[in-house]
Amino acid sequence: MPLEFSTEVKDGCPLDCGLCPEHKQHICLALIEVNTGCNLNCPVCFANAGVGYSLTMEQVEFMLDRFVETEGDPEVIQFSGGEPTIHPDLMEMIQAAKDRGIRQIMVNTNGVRIARDDKFLDDLAKQNPVIYFQFDGLRPETYLTIRGEDLLDMKLKALDRLAEKGMDAVLVAAIERGVNTDEVGAILKFGLEHPAVRGVVFQPVTHVGRHIDFDPMERVTIPDVIHGIVDQSDGRFVLEDFVPVPCCFPTCQVNS
Repeated sequence: MPLEFSTEVKDGCPLDCGLCPEHKQHICLALIEVNTGCNLNCPVCFANAGVGYSLTMEQVEFMLDRFVETEGDPEVIQFSGGEPTIHPDLMEMIQAAKDRGIRQIMVNTNGVRIARDDKFLDDLAKQNPVIYFQFDGLRPETYLTIRGEDLLDMKLKALDRLAEKGMDAVLVAAIERGVNTDEVGAILKFGLEHPAVRGVVFQPVTHVGRHIDFDPMERVTIPDVIHGIVDQSDGRFVLEDFVPVPCCFPTCQVNS
């Protein structure tokens, strides 16, 4: 359980908002959305990223301090957005998390600056966070549909540059029916073979914010993804490998 709570129980779950005394589990992964701006304009974006806010260092430090107060020994913080790599204070935010003893620091990114900005990558490598890397598939048409442009070569370049720096990445694929449900096996195989990749996350598309037209009765579910992994992995995985857990398994190299 959390060491401290931030709000009182007033109307009961789910009407109250915040870490109230009804929470029976601690925070497995804290996420700070440092901005809403982005250097892409994806047709699929649950955050509906665009012009909006950017948090100040003071605001982020307050959030980090509160995270430590509620957890005592916090495990994982993820900086997200928008696109956090375009925030001018990102490196200072990562350092602030390190200074507070947070064990694992992640940066959620589309990889554009990693692929194209040498100085940024050098600075990022010095901080060495885990890169939570948007990677939707291995076909150009997948990116044309989900991201609005062919980003495949840029994605591959960014991952290779991370490997050259000795950095770790988690592939994060947004899965949409009729677009890339048949690529989960290929994404897994690619991740197993790439030296920078330490994990793969499949996220069924959330149809909020910006999204392509969809039939709510045909949306991709987590069981759909699990069956796709089993069917497309040439026997490497079976259904019994997948069990729900409240937090990341303690021996995992990467928490996400």
